[in-house]
Amino acid sequence: MVSVEDRVIALIDEGNPIPDPTGLDRDRLDAAAYLATLAQRSSEVTQVDTRREDQKEKRTYWPWLAAAMVIVVVGLAVVLLNQGDDTPAADASPEEVLADYAAARNSGDVDGVMEFYAEDAVVENHPLDDDGIATGTAEIRVLEEQVPGHQGSGDGVEYIDILVSGNRVTFDYMFFSRPAGADLSVIPSCLGATDNQVTVEDGKITVFVYGPESETLCLNWLSSMFAPGT
Repeated sequence: MVSVEDRVIALIDEGNPIPDPTGLDRDRLDAAAYLATLAQRSSEVTQVDTRREDQKEKRTYWPWLAAAMVIVVVGLAVVLLNQGDDTPAADASPEEVLADYAAARNSGDVDGVMEFYAEDAVVENHPLDDDGIATGTAEIRVLEEQVPGHQGSGDGVEYIDILVSGNRVTFDYMFFSRPAGADLSVIPSCLGATDNQVTVEDGKITVFVYGPESETLCLNWLSSMFAPGT
């Protein structure tokens, strides 16, 4: 016949969270001490499980954090690399492309100027082109390489009366040049042209059509130089 003590022990064994309850010396422990020991052991097991869950969450969290940090670092690197890069951006507006193109032209940077042309670009009526049309970057470069020599010590080009319609820019321009080595006291010669048109696609010039020459533009500019108060 099973004693009451054995039945209590069996019930405790069934509900005991400790994997090996036989390690407890029940003969030397009264009921209260035994239950207190079980409670302590159960608490320890719970703490171990909690630490395991925390470590699991951390292991799950860190890969995402590391990936986010990599993305941030790569983004910063791209921004830093693009700083100071004169290459036209694909999302630049036609007016921005024209302004940056003029800056490159005025600096005498032929390579920088050519960065703004699409590979199959067409330039019509270039002032230095006797044929009237240049197709592709190879032919256009031949023209652009002559420009710095004609600029001399001049101020280069100035675009005025700019009108943007979609991806096309219409404008007048004046081209200034002084003899090489001349100081700023020498009035530059001026070449003007009206109704020039530039077509821009994906940040590149695909068509550049020079308009007819205009003496009026330069005469107006020269008059403004000697107007009262200037």
